[in-house]
Amino acid sequence: METLKGTMWKLEGIVDAQTEGLSELDPKDCTECYILAFDKDDTFSGRITTNILFGSYEINYIANTFRFSNIGGTEAIDIGGGELYRQILLKIQTFIVKSSYPRILHLYYNSGKNYLKYQEIGG
Repeated sequence: METLKGTMWKLEGIVDAQTEGLSELDPKDCTECYILAFDKDDTFSGRITTNILFGSYEINYIANTFRFSNIGGTEAIDIGGGELYRQILLKIQTFIVKSSYPRILHLYYNSGKNYLKYQEIGG
C-alpha cells in the first residue's frame, strides 16, 4: 500500500482528467511554492506562494478517498495562483499514488474531472 505519511510533494499543475492538459500555477519558477508535506500523524504542512499551510486530513487507502478536514495557515495576500490552489484543496475527494520513480500523486476534485498533480520530493 502506498502511504502518504512522511512524504513531501511538489505541485506540477492542475490537470483536466479527460484531456490530460496540464496548467501550471504562477509563479512557475518558484521552487518553494505549492509544497505539501504529510506528517506521520494525519497532519500536513505546506506552502502556497506567500502563505504557509497546515492542518489535518482524512484518508481511506482502501476506497482511495481523501479530504483535508482542517486547513489553517497564514493569511497574507497570495500572489499568482495561490488563492485558487487553496480553494481547490478544500474540494479534494479522492487520490491515487503512482509508484513510479519519482512517485506521482493525483488529488482529484470536481467529481474526478480535474486533479492536482504532484511529484514526490525529498526522501
